[in-house]
Amino acid sequence: MEERDGYDEGGCALFVRHHGQRLLYMTIADSFVEEQLVHEYDLKSTMFKVPDFGSDRGTSEYLLNEVDPQVAVIFRNGEAQPSSYVLERLQETWIDIYQTSRIGTITIKCNNEDYEVITVRPSKENTLPNSWLTYN
Repeated sequence: MEERDGYDEGGCALFVRHHGQRLLYMTIADSFVEEQLVHEYDLKSTMFKVPDFGSDRGTSEYLLNEVDPQVAVIFRNGEAQPSSYVLERLQETWIDIYQTSRIGTITIKCNNEDYEVITVRPSKENTLPNSWLTYN
């Protein structure tokens, strides 16, 4: 947990492991946090929840090289769109990108050897302001 004053006060990074699958779930994006994580932990993960709704304050090429995910999930932030720079970096590394603003609810179902990404697009009348990542 990091303490900050103002806009990005506090944040966390969680690692979830299920047999051979790993999820890195980051909430805050900035170069200082990325640098600390890279130097203190093995960040190699199958799945990566992109921090700060894909803002251009984070998700550097350096971090992506260390995480080396197969799947990236970007949550919706109201009507704001993820940074085109972050999307470009993700695409350049051949990561499957799932944006809740475009796809809807994203569930990642893991078993002992593999995982499956399941997406559910809500009907217009059942659209929620935010979608969540479900990790089973």
